[in-house]
Amino acid sequence: MVVRRSSYISIAVLIISIIGIAAILLTRSAGRKGLSAEDDRFADVFIEMALAREMAGNDLDSLDILYSGIFERYDVDSIWLYDYISTISYDAERHKQIWDVIIERLDSLKRNPETDSS
Repeated sequence: MVVRRSSYISIAVLIISIIGIAAILLTRSAGRKGLSAEDDRFADVFIEMALAREMAGNDLDSLDILYSGIFERYDVDSIWLYDYISTISYDAERHKQIWDVIIERLDSLKRNPETDSS
């Protein structure tokens, strides 16, 4: 019975992840403000990771599954993420622009998580 419950939890996590991705895709146009493709990719990864942290709560196994899915979907890993953060930290204007977009997208999702299309 424990295995079956674990399977249901995994399926629920995946469904929630898909809903999160759909919400992100709906809000992508809200924060395009001249970001390069790579900056936009970083913003998408970071936003999905923030949503995953919120969804998983204290369940580290679920968080690991969600992060792995995000990294696979964007063909990145944690090293890429840390290197990218390090790279943008040397350019204050670009750093601010990327974080402004991330904040705008997250705020947009909080205001209207299901149907935001701005």
